[in-house]
Amino acid sequence: MALVDGLEWASAIARGGRYVLDIPERIPVMPPCFLGGRIVFRCGELTAVESPEWGSGLHDLDLTFGAPERLPKRSEAVPRPEAEPHDDILLLLDSQGDQAVSATEIGAGLNIDVPLVEGYLDELEPEGVVEVIRTFGGYSALITPRGRVRANRARRGRVVGGGESRARRPAAGLEARIDDASQHYFVAHEFSREKKDDLRKAIEEALVDSGLTPYYADAELRQGHILMDKILPKIRHTRFGIYDISNPKKANVFLELGAAIAMGKPYFILCEAGTDIPADLQGLDRIEYQSYSDLTDQLKVKIPKPSGGGS
Repeated sequence: MALVDGLEWASAIARGGRYVLDIPERIPVMPPCFLGGRIVFRCGELTAVESPEWGSGLHDLDLTFGAPERLPKRSEAVPRPEAEPHDDILLLLDSQGDQAVSATEIGAGLNIDVPLVEGYLDELEPEGVVEVIRTFGGYSALITPRGRVRANRARRGRVVGGGESRARRPAAGLEARIDDASQHYFVAHEFSREKKDDLRKAIEEALVDSGLTPYYADAELRQGHILMDKILPKIRHTRFGIYDISNPKKANVFLELGAAIAMGKPYFILCEAGTDIPADLQGLDRIEYQSYSDLTDQLKVKIPKPSGGGS
């Protein structure tokens, strides 16, 4: 990496001891523009002995890297609190789906100084739970699939206050933040006679006292694109979703589950005991049932009851 005043201007992979870097004269096209300066070359945590002034044209420069030099983290500029909110950052990023969130937004949302936020992100990035985006004027982050798994674990293990501390009851998927504006919940499963009769009956019996009505993707016919025009709006505007993935060959359920995750909607994953779970979903919590009566019993415990009336 080639850095000027702490900003990375170019990077390349060295192969066979050789590297090629194109350090642009003016980037970005809008201010601030590159006005020159001393170039610092870094490979991993090693800083090269050579540090020339920038100059236009082609140059051959042999770089020499000495012993590892410990580079201070940005977070060391500000005293750390006793509890480091790595999980809080993951939970915040997870709530934003695939949207990049700036260090300033994270700091404001969690009441943490921005230098601390940047330090936490620097520590989370090597673990593969966040993807850090460093730009000339900012510092943002996205959560990765591995980060979503860790965020789910954090939700399940979080201790809440109120008199004596008690463990938060785990949800089968994302923590169920019930949207009381809707009186429906979404159900996705393969369209077989058994599922339409027995599975639906088991779910409805579990929620009979909730005052909610299920919505099934085949409940109505509508012109246009079925997924875009009918299913996605229902996923968005129902309180939560229940997704049965007992048949991994039925892609529609996985597509609808992915849409719910992307929207940040509460979801509960179901499957018959012994189902071969795809690798990408193995880290997500789920309800495995031995029979439909067993499913009813588990749903009564797992799904939180609505906290208020809707309209």
